[in-house]
Amino acid sequence: MKLLAILACLGTAAFAQAPDGGTPTPAPAPAADKPRPSALLRPGYLDLRVSPDTDILLFYVSVNAAVDVGLAPIGPGTLAAGASFEFGFCGSFCVGMSALLSGTFGRPTSYGQQFYYPHARLSYHLDLQSLMKSSTTASNRSTIERLDLYALVSGGPMITHLEMSTDDKSQVISGDDIRSAFGAGLGGSYFITDRIFVSAEAIGRYAHGTYVWQVKAGTHALSDTEASWTVTPFSLRFSIGVRL
Repeated sequence: MKLLAILACLGTAAFAQAPDGGTPTPAPAPAADKPRPSALLRPGYLDLRVSPDTDILLFYVSVNAAVDVGLAPIGPGTLAAGASFEFGFCGSFCVGMSALLSGTFGRPTSYGQQFYYPHARLSYHLDLQSLMKSSTTASNRSTIERLDLYALVSGGPMITHLEMSTDDKSQVISGDDIRSAFGAGLGGSYFITDRIFVSAEAIGRYAHGTYVWQVKAGTHALSDTEASWTVTPFSLRFSIGVRL
């Protein structure tokens, strides 16, 4: 029995040796977890986002599509530039105006406004991981790794259109205007995955104009309220996007 035990131990030792009889090869160590990619928009990467926008009373409703491209590292962050296109239309406000004008003209009347806003964006994205590395605890480090905070300014031409008409077309009025619009605000994106994110932007904008209008049928004089237009001065926009 002792002889069998000795032979078994010798066999085990032989199998543990390397094929050439040298030092046994150690088992590979388990791979360490890879760090999450930074949420910071870096040069050469781009963010695509789509967002609806409205107010609590649905006065105006719009849909916005935007792209931002990382340009260069500057200080504790990245400078980015991009473009955006927004289409908006009058909601509950125009429904009320249609009802009011229907009573004025004594027949069903529709009243509508739309705007088109192609504009450029310039943003600066902070490198939160570097700025807060020393003061970040392990419990909230994961959240910071998923955040991209930025400030932005925007500007471009805003094209607006107004039209009012009765159902029988006895009264038809239309108006158009083009004015410059500017905006500034703060935004933040939270990455659900390495590429997909949700974001929010708080933006203040300014644009004001007066329609160049014409009466196509019938006779009617627009009031100052009907003839002028102003964009919503402040909006909070939520969006979903992807990083490429």
